[in-house]
Amino acid sequence: MRIFFSSYKYDYGKNEWGYSFEYLNFYKTLTNMKNINKVFFYPMDKYELYGKQRFNDKAFSIISKSKFDICFFFMFKNEFSDEILEKIKNEINTQSIAWMSDDHWRFDNYSKHKAHLFNWVVTTDKNSINKYKKIGFKNLILSQWGFNQFEYKPKFNNYKNYETSFIGQPHSNRKKYINRLNKNKISVYCRGQGWKRGRVEFDEMVDIFANSKININFSSSSNIFNLRNIIKIFLKKNGSKFELNSFKEIFLNSRILFQKKTYQIKGRIFEITGCGGFLLTEKADYLENYFKIGNEIETFEDYSELKDKIEYYLKNENLRKQIAKNGQIRVLKDHTYIRRLNEIFNLIKLKSKN
Repeated sequence: MRIFFSSYKYDYGKNEWGYSFEYLNFYKTLTNMKNINKVFFYPMDKYELYGKQRFNDKAFSIISKSKFDICFFFMFKNEFSDEILEKIKNEINTQSIAWMSDDHWRFDNYSKHKAHLFNWVVTTDKNSINKYKKIGFKNLILSQWGFNQFEYKPKFNNYKNYETSFIGQPHSNRKKYINRLNKNKISVYCRGQGWKRGRVEFDEMVDIFANSKININFSSSSNIFNLRNIIKIFLKKNGSKFELNSFKEIFLNSRILFQKKTYQIKGRIFEITGCGGFLLTEKADYLENYFKIGNEIETFEDYSELKDKIEYYLKNENLRKQIAKNGQIRVLKDHTYIRRLNEIFNLIKLKSKN
Protein backbone atom coordinates (compact mmCIF):
# COMPACT_ATOMS: atom_id res chain seq x y z
CA MET A 1 0.00 0.00 0.00
CA ARG A 2 0.93 3.63 -0.59
CA ILE A 3 -0.41 6.09 1.98
CA PHE A 4 -0.84 9.86 1.98
CA PHE A 5 -1.06 10.94 5.62
CA SER A 6 -1.81 14.41 6.94
CA SER A 7 -1.82 15.70 10.51
CA TYR A 8 0.09 18.23 12.55
CA LYS A 9 3.73 17.26 13.02
CA TYR A 10 4.14 19.32 16.16
CA ASP A 11 1.70 19.63 19.05
CA TYR A 12 -0.84 22.28 18.02
CA GLY A 13 1.64 23.31 15.31
CA LYS A 14 4.19 24.60 17.85
CA ASN A 15 7.71 23.25 17.28
CA GLU A 16 8.77 24.00 20.84
CA TRP A 17 6.03 21.69 22.19
CA GLY A 18 7.50 18.62 20.50
CA TYR A 19 5.92 16.08 18.18
CA SER A 20 2.14 15.83 18.06
CA PHE A 21 0.13 12.86 19.28
CA GLU A 22 -0.93 12.10 15.70
CA TYR A 23 2.61 12.16 14.35
CA LEU A 24 4.04 9.94 17.10
CA ASN A 25 1.23 7.41 17.15
CA PHE A 26 -0.23 7.26 13.65
CA TYR A 27 2.50 8.38 11.27
CA LYS A 28 5.27 6.59 13.15
CA THR A 29 3.20 3.40 13.25
CA LEU A 30 2.50 3.60 9.51
CA THR A 31 6.24 3.82 8.79
CA ASN A 32 6.75 0.57 10.74
CA MET A 33 4.06 -1.44 8.98
CA LYS A 34 5.50 -4.09 6.65
CA ASN A 35 2.50 -4.07 4.31
CA ILE A 36 2.96 -0.37 3.49
CA ASN A 37 5.46 0.49 0.76
CA LYS A 38 5.41 4.26 1.13
CA VAL A 39 4.00 6.85 3.52
CA PHE A 40 3.98 10.45 2.31
CA PHE A 41 3.57 12.87 5.20
CA TYR A 42 1.90 16.22 4.49
CA PRO A 43 2.12 18.32 7.69
CA MET A 44 -0.81 20.55 8.58
CA ASP A 45 1.75 22.83 10.24
CA LYS A 46 2.34 24.23 6.73
CA TYR A 47 -1.16 25.71 6.74
CA GLU A 48 -0.09 28.91 8.46
CA LEU A 49 3.03 29.21 6.30
CA TYR A 50 1.27 28.63 2.98
CA GLY A 51 -2.18 30.06 3.65
CA LYS A 52 -5.35 28.08 2.95
CA GLN A 53 -5.35 28.24 -0.87
CA ARG A 54 -1.75 27.23 -1.44
CA PHE A 55 -1.90 24.60 1.32
CA ASN A 56 -4.89 22.93 -0.38
CA ASP A 57 -3.65 23.30 -3.95
CA LYS A 58 -0.30 21.75 -3.07
CA ALA A 59 -1.95 18.79 -1.33
CA PHE A 60 -4.24 18.13 -4.30
CA SER A 61 -1.33 18.35 -6.72
CA ILE A 62 0.67 15.76 -4.76
CA ILE A 63 -2.29 13.38 -4.45
CA SER A 64 -3.36 13.70 -8.10
CA LYS A 65 0.16 12.97 -9.39
CA SER A 66 0.83 10.00 -7.10
CA LYS A 67 -0.90 6.65 -6.97
CA PHE A 68 -1.89 6.53 -3.32
CA ASP A 69 -4.13 3.67 -2.25
CA ILE A 70 -5.31 5.62 0.78
CA CYS A 71 -5.38 9.29 1.77
CA PHE A 72 -5.56 9.39 5.56
CA PHE A 73 -6.55 12.66 7.24
CA PHE A 74 -6.36 13.18 10.98
CA MET A 75 -8.91 15.97 11.19
CA PHE A 76 -8.26 19.01 13.39
CA LYS A 77 -10.15 22.06 12.12
CA ASN A 78 -10.77 23.36 8.61
CA GLU A 79 -7.27 23.23 7.17
CA PHE A 80 -8.51 21.30 4.13
CA SER A 81 -11.27 23.00 2.15
CA ASP A 82 -14.51 21.18 1.40
CA GLU A 83 -13.88 21.67 -2.33
CA ILE A 84 -10.49 19.94 -2.28
CA LEU A 85 -11.71 17.07 -0.11
CA GLU A 86 -14.65 16.45 -2.46
CA LYS A 87 -12.29 16.40 -5.46
CA ILE A 88 -10.01 13.90 -3.73
CA LYS A 89 -13.00 11.71 -2.90
CA ASN A 90 -14.69 11.84 -6.29
CA GLU A 91 -12.04 12.56 -8.92
CA ILE A 92 -8.99 10.56 -7.83
CA ASN A 93 -8.61 6.79 -7.66
CA THR A 94 -7.93 6.59 -3.94
CA GLN A 95 -9.85 5.91 -0.73
CA SER A 96 -9.98 8.94 1.55
CA ILE A 97 -10.28 8.38 5.30
CA ALA A 98 -10.95 10.86 8.09
CA TRP A 99 -10.17 9.95 11.68
CA MET A 100 -12.69 11.90 13.79
CA SER A 101 -11.14 12.01 17.23
CA ASP A 102 -13.73 13.76 19.38
CA ASP A 103 -17.17 12.71 18.19
CA HIS A 104 -18.25 12.46 21.84
CA TRP A 105 -18.54 16.26 21.94
CA ARG A 106 -17.75 17.42 18.39
CA PHE A 107 -20.12 15.42 16.19
CA ASP A 108 -22.91 18.01 15.95
CA ASN A 109 -20.51 20.91 15.59
CA TYR A 110 -17.96 19.39 13.23
CA SER A 111 -18.07 15.75 12.13
CA LYS A 112 -21.56 15.68 10.68
CA HIS A 113 -20.66 18.62 8.45
CA LYS A 114 -17.46 16.95 7.20
CA ALA A 115 -18.27 13.24 6.92
CA HIS A 116 -19.70 13.41 3.38
CA LEU A 117 -16.38 14.79 2.11
CA PHE A 118 -14.65 11.41 2.62
CA ASN A 119 -15.04 7.86 1.38
CA TRP A 120 -14.65 6.60 4.94
CA VAL A 121 -14.86 7.97 8.45
CA VAL A 122 -13.34 6.43 11.58
CA THR A 123 -14.88 7.22 14.97
CA THR A 124 -13.91 6.17 18.49
CA ASP A 125 -17.40 6.92 19.84
CA LYS A 126 -19.84 4.02 19.68
CA ASN A 127 -22.69 6.36 20.61
CA SER A 128 -22.11 8.34 17.41
CA ILE A 129 -22.79 5.41 15.08
CA ASN A 130 -26.54 6.06 14.97
CA LYS A 131 -25.87 9.78 14.51
CA TYR A 132 -23.90 9.04 11.34
CA LYS A 133 -26.65 6.71 10.13
CA LYS A 134 -29.24 9.46 10.63
CA ILE A 135 -27.34 11.78 8.28
CA GLY A 136 -27.10 8.99 5.71
CA PHE A 137 -23.39 8.24 6.09
CA LYS A 138 -22.73 4.50 5.74
CA ASN A 139 -18.97 3.96 5.34
CA LEU A 140 -18.29 4.26 9.04
CA ILE A 141 -15.65 2.34 11.00
CA LEU A 142 -15.69 2.06 14.78
CA SER A 143 -12.13 1.94 16.08
CA GLN A 144 -10.31 3.08 19.20
CA TRP A 145 -7.10 4.65 20.45
CA GLY A 146 -4.14 2.33 20.93
CA PHE A 147 -0.45 1.98 21.68
CA ASN A 148 2.64 2.52 19.53
CA GLN A 149 5.23 0.11 20.87
CA PHE A 150 7.87 1.52 18.51
CA GLU A 151 7.97 4.96 20.15
CA TYR A 152 7.00 4.33 23.79
CA LYS A 153 10.17 2.91 25.36
CA PRO A 154 9.97 3.37 29.15
CA LYS A 155 13.00 3.14 31.41
CA PHE A 156 12.01 1.55 34.69
CA ASN A 157 13.32 3.04 37.94
CA ASN A 158 15.87 5.10 36.06
CA TYR A 159 15.75 8.21 38.23
CA LYS A 160 12.86 8.29 40.70
CA ASN A 161 9.52 6.75 41.59
CA TYR A 162 6.24 8.59 42.01
CA GLU A 163 3.53 7.57 44.44
CA THR A 164 0.73 8.98 42.28
CA SER A 165 0.92 11.00 39.07
CA PHE A 166 -1.30 12.74 36.56
CA ILE A 167 -0.34 14.12 33.14
CA GLY A 168 -2.84 16.38 31.37
CA GLN A 169 -4.47 19.78 31.54
CA PRO A 170 -6.17 20.98 34.76
CA HIS A 171 -9.66 21.53 33.34
CA SER A 172 -13.07 20.13 34.30
CA ASN A 173 -13.03 18.36 37.69
CA ARG A 174 -9.32 17.53 37.48
CA LYS A 175 -7.83 20.40 39.45
CA LYS A 176 -10.49 20.14 42.15
CA TYR A 177 -9.85 16.42 42.63
CA ILE A 178 -6.06 16.83 42.65
CA ASN A 179 -6.26 19.65 45.22
CA ARG A 180 -8.51 17.55 47.46
CA LEU A 181 -6.10 14.61 47.24
CA ASN A 182 -3.20 16.83 48.24
CA LYS A 183 -5.20 18.16 51.20
CA ASN A 184 -5.84 14.54 52.22
CA LYS A 185 -2.08 13.94 52.24
CA ILE A 186 -2.03 12.05 48.92
CA SER A 187 0.72 13.69 46.91
CA VAL A 188 0.05 13.79 43.15
CA TYR A 189 2.85 14.68 40.75
CA CYS A 190 1.18 16.74 37.98
CA ARG A 191 2.57 17.77 34.62
CA GLY A 192 0.91 19.43 31.64
CA GLN A 193 -0.05 22.82 30.27
CA GLY A 194 -1.61 24.79 33.13
CA TRP A 195 0.12 23.03 36.05
CA LYS A 196 2.91 24.69 38.07
CA ARG A 197 5.58 22.29 36.72
CA GLY A 198 4.34 22.83 33.15
CA ARG A 199 4.51 20.64 30.08
CA VAL A 200 6.51 17.42 30.01
CA GLU A 201 8.82 16.12 27.28
CA PHE A 202 7.70 12.91 25.58
CA ASP A 203 10.47 10.64 26.93
CA GLU A 204 9.98 11.92 30.47
CA MET A 205 6.23 11.36 30.20
CA VAL A 206 6.78 7.75 29.17
CA ASP A 207 9.13 7.21 32.12
CA ILE A 208 6.59 8.76 34.52
CA PHE A 209 3.96 6.28 33.30
CA ALA A 210 6.27 3.37 34.00
CA ASN A 211 7.66 4.60 37.32
CA SER A 212 4.48 5.79 39.02
CA LYS A 213 2.90 3.45 41.50
CA ILE A 214 -0.47 4.83 40.40
CA ASN A 215 -1.28 6.75 37.21
CA ILE A 216 -4.53 8.73 37.38
CA ASN A 217 -6.53 9.35 34.21
CA PHE A 218 -9.64 11.51 33.83
CA SER A 219 -12.23 10.67 31.17
CA SER A 220 -14.25 13.88 31.19
CA SER A 221 -14.00 16.27 28.28
CA SER A 222 -14.65 19.90 28.91
CA ASN A 223 -13.94 23.08 27.06
CA ILE A 224 -11.94 25.52 29.12
CA PHE A 225 -13.83 28.77 29.57
CA ASN A 226 -11.15 31.43 29.19
CA LEU A 227 -10.42 34.54 27.14
CA ARG A 228 -8.46 32.65 24.49
CA ASN A 229 -11.29 30.22 23.75
CA ILE A 230 -13.88 33.01 23.77
CA ILE A 231 -11.80 34.83 21.12
CA LYS A 232 -11.68 31.63 19.05
CA ILE A 233 -15.48 31.74 18.79
CA PHE A 234 -15.21 34.87 16.67
CA LEU A 235 -11.76 34.72 15.04
CA LYS A 236 -9.78 32.15 13.06
CA LYS A 237 -6.30 32.08 11.60
CA ASN A 238 -5.69 31.99 7.85
CA GLY A 239 -1.95 31.69 7.40
CA SER A 240 -0.40 34.42 9.55
CA LYS A 241 -3.55 36.58 9.54
CA PHE A 242 -6.71 36.54 11.63
CA GLU A 243 -10.15 36.53 9.99
CA LEU A 244 -13.65 36.96 11.39
CA ASN A 245 -15.65 33.73 11.49
CA SER A 246 -18.92 33.43 9.61
CA PHE A 247 -22.18 33.50 11.57
CA LYS A 248 -22.42 29.73 11.15
CA GLU A 249 -18.88 29.21 12.52
CA ILE A 250 -19.58 31.52 15.47
CA PHE A 251 -22.74 29.56 16.28
CA LEU A 252 -20.98 26.17 16.06
CA ASN A 253 -17.98 27.36 18.09
CA SER A 254 -20.31 28.70 20.78
CA ARG A 255 -22.10 25.35 21.04
CA ILE A 256 -18.79 23.54 21.54
CA LEU A 257 -17.67 25.88 24.31
CA PHE A 258 -20.90 25.81 26.30
CA GLN A 259 -22.12 22.26 25.80
CA LYS A 260 -22.26 19.66 28.57
CA LYS A 261 -19.09 17.71 29.31
CA THR A 262 -18.88 14.09 28.24
CA TYR A 263 -16.89 11.05 29.35
CA GLN A 264 -14.80 9.24 26.77
CA ILE A 265 -12.07 6.64 26.40
CA LYS A 266 -8.78 8.54 26.11
CA GLY A 267 -5.60 7.55 24.34
CA ARG A 268 -3.83 7.92 27.67
CA ILE A 269 -5.50 4.69 28.86
CA PHE A 270 -3.58 2.62 26.31
CA GLU A 271 -0.35 4.60 26.66
CA ILE A 272 -0.08 4.13 30.43
CA THR A 273 -0.93 0.42 30.36
CA GLY A 274 1.26 -0.17 27.31
CA CYS A 275 4.21 1.28 29.21
CA GLY A 276 3.58 -1.14 32.08
CA GLY A 277 2.05 1.43 34.40
CA PHE A 278 -0.81 0.84 36.82
CA LEU A 279 -3.87 2.77 35.63
CA LEU A 280 -6.64 4.18 37.82
CA THR A 281 -9.01 5.85 35.38
CA GLU A 282 -12.32 7.65 35.61
CA LYS A 283 -15.12 5.51 34.22
CA ALA A 284 -16.15 5.86 30.56
CA ASP A 285 -18.73 4.19 28.34
CA TYR A 286 -17.65 0.85 26.81
CA LEU A 287 -14.31 0.74 28.62
CA GLU A 288 -15.11 -2.84 29.63
CA ASN A 289 -14.98 -3.80 25.94
CA TYR A 290 -11.24 -3.18 25.96
CA PHE A 291 -10.08 -4.14 29.47
CA LYS A 292 -11.11 -6.35 32.36
CA ILE A 293 -11.85 -3.89 35.15
CA GLY A 294 -10.11 -4.84 38.38
CA ASN A 295 -7.85 -7.29 36.55
CA GLU A 296 -6.09 -5.22 33.87
CA ILE A 297 -6.97 -1.67 34.94
CA GLU A 298 -8.90 -0.07 37.79
CA THR A 299 -11.62 2.62 37.64
CA PHE A 300 -13.29 5.25 39.82
CA GLU A 301 -16.56 7.15 39.54
CA ASP A 302 -16.23 10.02 42.02
CA TYR A 303 -13.71 11.62 44.37
CA SER A 304 -14.44 9.31 47.27
CA GLU A 305 -13.80 6.20 45.18
CA LEU A 306 -10.66 7.75 43.68
CA LYS A 307 -9.21 8.46 47.14
CA ASP A 308 -10.15 5.06 48.55
CA LYS A 309 -8.64 3.15 45.64
CA ILE A 310 -5.41 5.14 45.69
CA GLU A 311 -4.99 4.32 49.38
CA TYR A 312 -5.91 0.67 48.80
CA TYR A 313 -3.54 0.05 45.90
CA LEU A 314 -0.64 1.90 47.52
CA LYS A 315 -0.91 -0.61 50.36
CA ASN A 316 -1.34 -3.67 48.10
CA GLU A 317 1.82 -3.62 46.00
CA ASN A 318 1.69 -7.18 44.66
CA LEU A 319 -1.90 -6.82 43.44
CA ARG A 320 -1.10 -3.42 41.91
CA LYS A 321 1.90 -4.80 40.01
CA GLN A 322 -0.08 -7.81 38.78
CA ILE A 323 -2.85 -5.61 37.41
CA ALA A 324 -0.28 -3.41 35.68
CA LYS A 325 1.35 -6.48 34.13
CA ASN A 326 -2.01 -7.87 32.97
CA GLY A 327 -2.90 -4.51 31.43
CA GLN A 328 0.36 -4.33 29.48
CA ILE A 329 -0.07 -7.87 28.16
CA ARG A 330 -3.61 -7.01 26.99
CA VAL A 331 -2.50 -3.84 25.22
CA LEU A 332 0.42 -5.45 23.39
CA LYS A 333 -1.87 -8.28 22.29
CA ASP A 334 -5.04 -6.43 21.31
CA HIS A 335 -4.59 -2.67 21.33
CA THR A 336 -1.56 -1.65 19.27
CA TYR A 337 -1.95 0.91 16.50
CA ILE A 338 -0.63 -1.62 13.99
CA ARG A 339 -3.61 -3.80 14.82
CA ARG A 340 -6.03 -0.85 14.70
CA LEU A 341 -4.77 0.38 11.31
CA ASN A 342 -4.66 -3.07 9.73
CA GLU A 343 -8.27 -3.67 10.80
CA ILE A 344 -9.27 -0.39 9.14
CA PHE A 345 -7.35 -1.06 5.91
CA ASN A 346 -8.59 -4.66 5.64
CA LEU A 347 -12.20 -3.59 6.11
CA ILE A 348 -11.86 -0.95 3.39
CA LYS A 349 -10.37 -3.51 0.99
CA LEU A 350 -13.16 -6.01 1.75
CA LYS A 351 -15.93 -3.44 1.26
CA SER A 352 -14.32 -2.06 -1.91
CA LYS A 353 -14.26 -5.53 -3.50
CA ASN A 354 -17.93 -6.00 -2.72
